[in-house]
Amino acid sequence: MNSRLPVALAAMAALVLAACASSGGMVSRQGSAQSSRVTGTFKLDSRYMGVVEQTAQDRGVYVQWINPPRKRVQPALASAGP
Repeated sequence: MNSRLPVALAAMAALVLAACASSGGMVSRQGSAQSSRVTGTFKLDSRYMGVVEQTAQDRGVYVQWINPPRKRVQPALASAGP
C-alpha cells in the first residue's frame, strides 16, 4: 500500500500538468495576434547604413551587412487628392 501512494501521486501530477498544458494554447490567441498586426512595408534604412559605413571607413573597418537595418514605411493613402 505504501509503495502505491507515490506512484498514484506522480500519475495524478502528470495528469494535472498535461491538462494545464493542453488548455487553450495558440488557438485562443489567434484573434489577438491578427488584430495586433501593423500594416505597412519595410525598406532598407539607407541613411543609417550610410552613417555606419562612413564611420567604419573612417576607422579603417570593413562592414558587411548580414541583416541590414530596415524601417517601416506606411502605405500612401489612395484618397490623398487635391
